[in-house]
Amino acid sequence: MNFRRLSKYICTAGLIAAMSVTTMGAVTISDVASSHWAYSAITDLEERGIMVLTSSGQFLPNQTMNFFEVADVVAKATGYVDIEIATGIDATFKEQVKANYENQKATLETYAKKYKTWNSAYNQQIAYLLGRGYMTTSDLDQFVTKSDKGETKNVVTKEQFAVYLVRMLGKEKTATTTYKTTTFKDDSSLKATNKPYVAYLSSVGIIKPDAAGKANGSMKVTKALCAKMISEALKIKDTSTIGKVQQTAPSTGVNGTINTDTTVTTPSSNTSGIYTIDKVRTKNATEYYVSLKDATGKISYYSLKNTTKILDTTGAELAITKLVSGATVNVTIELQGETEYITSIQLTNQALNTPVINTPTTNTPITNVPIQNTIPGTSVVATTAGTLLSNISNDVIRITLPDGTSKSYLVSDTCRTVLDATSVSTYETLRAGDTVVLTIENSLVTQIIATSGNGIITTPSTTNSLSEGEIIAKKFAGNNYIYTIKQGSTEQQVTVPTSVQATRNNKKVDLSEIRIGDTVKLTKSNHTIESIVATGKKTTVEGIIKGICVSANTEIVVSVNNTEVTYTLAADVEVYDHNTNEYTNVRNLHLGQEVTIMLESMEAISIDVEKTASTYNLMGTIIDIGRRYDYIDVLVDYDYVSGESKVYKRITLPEDLVVVINGRNKSCDDLEEDMDIVINYKYLDDTMPEKILVI
Repeated sequence: MNFRRLSKYICTAGLIAAMSVTTMGAVTISDVASSHWAYSAITDLEERGIMVLTSSGQFLPNQTMNFFEVADVVAKATGYVDIEIATGIDATFKEQVKANYENQKATLETYAKKYKTWNSAYNQQIAYLLGRGYMTTSDLDQFVTKSDKGETKNVVTKEQFAVYLVRMLGKEKTATTTYKTTTFKDDSSLKATNKPYVAYLSSVGIIKPDAAGKANGSMKVTKALCAKMISEALKIKDTSTIGKVQQTAPSTGVNGTINTDTTVTTPSSNTSGIYTIDKVRTKNATEYYVSLKDATGKISYYSLKNTTKILDTTGAELAITKLVSGATVNVTIELQGETEYITSIQLTNQALNTPVINTPTTNTPITNVPIQNTIPGTSVVATTAGTLLSNISNDVIRITLPDGTSKSYLVSDTCRTVLDATSVSTYETLRAGDTVVLTIENSLVTQIIATSGNGIITTPSTTNSLSEGEIIAKKFAGNNYIYTIKQGSTEQQVTVPTSVQATRNNKKVDLSEIRIGDTVKLTKSNHTIESIVATGKKTTVEGIIKGICVSANTEIVVSVNNTEVTYTLAADVEVYDHNTNEYTNVRNLHLGQEVTIMLESMEAISIDVEKTASTYNLMGTIIDIGRRYDYIDVLVDYDYVSGESKVYKRITLPEDLVVVINGRNKSCDDLEEDMDIVINYKYLDDTMPEKILVI
């Protein structure tokens, strides 16, 4: 089932709802009386197309909302539209949204791999919020909770919702610098990090005390409460237009992120000020993006033409390639049409014009290895330092940064490599654990300054590499295996070259035969791993397939005795189907199948399919039909795969589909909108149905 496209259909529903209001008059909500405390807010958001009704006209005001659903509402309330469906969208804005999604895609895919229940249907909306600053990557950790009993999509609380509303109003800095506590009677029960946001919303009347004087921050957000708070926030934004002009589209940052306001302050004339250069990137053949940081730390984005003169501290003209991150500059900004351009720029600290490159372990400049721009052009040269995570392969270098995060870069074909102050002919001489300083231009690594390390990658939380523990993850990179070892609460990645001697259950084996779930002991000499001894066990389990993730490390989620367990599939796993008495492959496994799995520790070495569920059905109402009857949009009562009620799904119709109406076989072109139907699939994860029954 392709959930990535579901947001399109949710947006379609929003557009349909919005059109129905403008063409058919006031909306009628069957389950919300006009006397309801949130009635005006609900109708307001319904009219705006932000929150829509079900096909039967229900709003479901008491239904709680998880983080995915709240993200959808906040995104739409702040200007999100599905650029693949909505018409009349500014072309620049469309490109900005695409660039932003590509920039956030890797982060979202990380969470989709981390959580089996991550709802990728909302990735477009979440990416939009991340790009505009209404949501941060740390917020994503709140979406799903994983425990021994499985995963839970978390419901948003009132105080958590307050954070997004304050950001939506553009008042996060005001809230966090002005407010520390609230005046509510239950102030002590509010989380310290949320108090400034709750206090600010209290000051503007969005959060009011109840009869007991409490804010009720832990209250679960329902659809009615969400509508009420969003509607009031939008009214504040709608009236906050002093000194602003509307833009046809939000401006974007140099990395594809979308600026946080759809309006910008209108300079009455040219404005000047002192800023710090954050980044410079090519915009097109004649212009650049420049991000500037002001004295408060706020970063704003501007355009710069290649004809603009850039001066050093003496007034001499300077090439744009000499602008580096951290340089202090005096700039003049002018609004030209709907774009803010930097019309003059002068350095105020000449020293930053020629930065010193340091090693990651000392502050001593590498004086005998000058920086060289190996790729000609006009882009800014940047540098970054870290530790090699693995040997460089496929021209990709992966490093651990000083803050403990990791990042990957593409290496230029003309990259210059220096190891221990000596130029080398190729980067293949570098090894995992080496410390490096990278010179980056046009997003490519053009120079690597390396210092030999000990070949062991350690996490920031510990200074000693683990010598024993349980393997909880593994991957192959270059000529190394990278094992994640856990001992107690400590987890650590250890890089082991393929040349290392390995023993498993008292037998000499290749490193590829070391399994996830094995307990291992490492023998080291001078921090170099010389051998690895592993112990594993064989077991057999029976269960029902609940999830399959086909990737470099394919995983299968199986319900065993009502508990969902994830197993990694061995590279040489066998799959045998007892229904057909044939060997098959992983891609022919399906959700709902009953299987017997033979395990080596936590890796599946054999999967036997014992029984396959014959069919599964979805029930819903047809909302829209494709022109060629190649698809239908359906409001599904309950989706067994995602576990959600009242969701919009686009159903692709195969040419040989059987359509049954009044007991007779018909064709797809006999389907009509508003028909109640049962959609029959052979497997839970099929993308096309076998039969549709009209009821």
